[in-house]
Amino acid sequence: PSNYHPDKQQSTPSHGLVAVRRQPGQPPHSSSSTEKQARKCLVCGYTAYYKSTMLRHQMIHTGERPYKCTLCTKDFNLKSNLVKHLRVHTGERPYECHLCPWKSARNNKLVHHLKTHHGTGKFSDGACM
Repeated sequence: PSNYHPDKQQSTPSHGLVAVRRQPGQPPHSSSSTEKQARKCLVCGYTAYYKSTMLRHQMIHTGERPYKCTLCTKDFNLKSNLVKHLRVHTGERPYECHLCPWKSARNNKLVHHLKTHHGTGKFSDGACM
């Protein structure tokens, strides 16, 4: 039985998550459903503090990739990765260098461009090579 819900039986849920018990002296959680609570993956021991983070992590073990590209055969475990991938098909390049005409579909490529061609700082002055 739970200290907070004595009428409910505790069991290991089917999704492979387990709530980690609090340590002695640690304050009990609030009634808020968005409160951080340590959750441990039963497969690999990974710890996450939000249920959504753990569910996303579990896709590594299940192989679930629910986000499908309608323009090719690729699929993704995260919606954000599908959105980035779609730029391959649309040609959209929303990340623009403020120092030269260079553009990219991905922010990390812009950061790399700025470091490589304009110095180490994100807003360093310098000529594009």
